[in-house]
Amino acid sequence: MRGSLATIALVILLLSGQSAFADDGACRNLSTASHDDLLAIPAIGMGEGTWSPSAKCSSEGLSAADHVCDEKTTIVTDRMLGRNRRMIVVSYVFSKLPLLYSVHVFGCVAGQVKEVLDYSPGGEEKIEIAQPNKVVVVAPPIAGTNSGGRQVFNWNSRIQRYSMEDDEDSDASPALSKTLPCSKLKSAKSQTLIVLANGDFTDGDGGFPFTHGAGCYKDDPQQDICDWQVDIVEDQMINASRRLIVLNSDHQSGVGSFGYVYVFGCVAGQIRTVLGSDVGYGAGVQKVSADRLTVSTASQGAKDPRCCPTIEELMTYEWKSALQNYVLKSVYYHPSRDR
Repeated sequence: MRGSLATIALVILLLSGQSAFADDGACRNLSTASHDDLLAIPAIGMGEGTWSPSAKCSSEGLSAADHVCDEKTTIVTDRMLGRNRRMIVVSYVFSKLPLLYSVHVFGCVAGQVKEVLDYSPGGEEKIEIAQPNKVVVVAPPIAGTNSGGRQVFNWNSRIQRYSMEDDEDSDASPALSKTLPCSKLKSAKSQTLIVLANGDFTDGDGGFPFTHGAGCYKDDPQQDICDWQVDIVEDQMINASRRLIVLNSDHQSGVGSFGYVYVFGCVAGQIRTVLGSDVGYGAGVQKVSADRLTVSTASQGAKDPRCCPTIEELMTYEWKSALQNYVLKSVYYHPSRDR
């Protein structure tokens, strides 16, 4: 009898382990998901740009010099790396620039499909090694930059993404270092959720990550100077299972600002960031519903100085339950009303 109970317990343990390993729906869908949808998952630092061939780009009222919708993306390679990661290599042309390439790997992190490698070598690349724990890309070196040449990326289990060889990523927040149950989504303090997002996005710019939510951030801890002032612009429940928080980060000791749009949702029993996008010049949300939202930001025209963009950019995202993420569906450009 004891042997039978032990066998039953072992089977239950194995099944529960398999369920945790599979992370339920999103992980099971990784191999069959549309490559267009995967490429349309927004990543911190890539709020602007339409990598996905299916993302619709349109504009009106702009000058001929503003080549905002000239990008054409082509899928070069689409393959699984083992059971839990998928590599997509794309080539793209923008305006009159030469043909460029980028390498993307998507994986499953805590029940969500995430982009775990994003590398743009510039010229045409050769994938020397493509394995779950190592990716090696060889491309012509680009003078004066770190791009090109032979680049080795190793899987970093601490941050749940690939890291360039010899790069410790010591500044990156550990993935899943802090979690909250879904029951806390509505009642959790905004500051707590903002800090929670650090484990979901580990390579942002513009004053990110936010170690204490809103407030002042110093570039030099030894000096009593508020370099970046971070304020919460909006905080609301979109529906019973998702919450929107919009931040603005102003450079007090310099010029410029960044906007951050986060949507937090319930994934595999925990609160996770299901949309994270950062954009220059601040961000606002023009339209929001249970499954779709439109983010607005300023964008530079061909002849605009850095200080004074004259174009408004509207990015519309749509919820994809199969990926437990939002994906970019369209980008629309028009002259700014402040022009």
